[in-house]
Amino acid sequence: MRLLCCYLFLVSCSQFGRLPTGERLAAMQNSPNYDKDKATFLNLYSHPPTKHWRKKAKSWFMRRFINTDGLRPDYLLPEGDSQLQRFSLADSKAKTIWLGHSTVLLNINGKTILFDPVFSDHASPVPIIVKRFQPPALSLQALPPIDYIVISHDHYDHLDKETIRFFVDQKAIRFLVPLGVGEHLVYWGVEPERIKAMDWWEEYWADGLRFVATPSHHFSGRTPWAKDKTLWASWVVASEQQRIYFSGDSGYSEHFKQIGDRLGPFTLAYLDSGQYNERWAQAHLLPRYFAQAFKDLRAEWYFPIHWSMFCLSVHSWHEPAEKLQHEADAGNINLITPKLGEMVVIGDGYESQTWWR
Repeated sequence: MRLLCCYLFLVSCSQFGRLPTGERLAAMQNSPNYDKDKATFLNLYSHPPTKHWRKKAKSWFMRRFINTDGLRPDYLLPEGDSQLQRFSLADSKAKTIWLGHSTVLLNINGKTILFDPVFSDHASPVPIIVKRFQPPALSLQALPPIDYIVISHDHYDHLDKETIRFFVDQKAIRFLVPLGVGEHLVYWGVEPERIKAMDWWEEYWADGLRFVATPSHHFSGRTPWAKDKTLWASWVVASEQQRIYFSGDSGYSEHFKQIGDRLGPFTLAYLDSGQYNERWAQAHLLPRYFAQAFKDLRAEWYFPIHWSMFCLSVHSWHEPAEKLQHEADAGNINLITPKLGEMVVIGDGYESQTWWR
């Protein structure tokens, strides 16, 4: 048993990544969002802790480890047509393919962007926990040529070492990351000149696209001793025709309205909509805030992410979709819920299906 533990630790070490030093550390320390005394990044707004957290923690433990019915689907989820040839064509309308959880392909202005790619069969430093529900609808080898990879933060379900290493030799790809996260990529083999590390509200222009790193209300760290040592972010990608918002992970806060007022309105908002828990109200969007975040952003379409591939919380795997459908039926949001791997043309009259039922 001791040998097994030692082996698993050694296997995990490279998964932990590496914290910044030198110029990358100096860039972090110069950020207005960095607390030099604590040596950590901070959220824009502080929220009071959830009341009765001990009772909620007990309930969470009982559901997570004892009564696990419904946390994972007991069948393979349906997959849609990726239409990769059409997806890759330049068009005035953006196109997207959801690959589960927060991994999303976006073609905008003829350029293909891959958000938070996780293609491994687990979202953890060791391959025995947080296993995915099923294989990706598209394998890494089947992906269309990628122009940009955008990372929201360094948690394992958003930043995967083996996936990043697959792209190391594809020299044309550029990586856009929050401050500090680039050090992980360099450690895994990506050349520093291919990485653009950005602070909140910083902009990057390329190929007729405007990339903006925007705030989120979350935290970071691939180990307990590295908590909040790198920045977390949401992202805006805009062309002349359309503006797209990608939330990464985020609890509800005033930053949604700030982003909507400053950079909106948005054609589409990918919003963190699953694996939530009352204990994590500061880190993930709770159902009671789905419609409000959508309204604050001034978005036309709501596209849920962070659900239906990994079990991280205690709600049933399909609960987020049901709650979102309730909001849509009430007229509070315009919902897009494609199947895994299904190509959607944004703003082309897409009609959602309740495929999870």
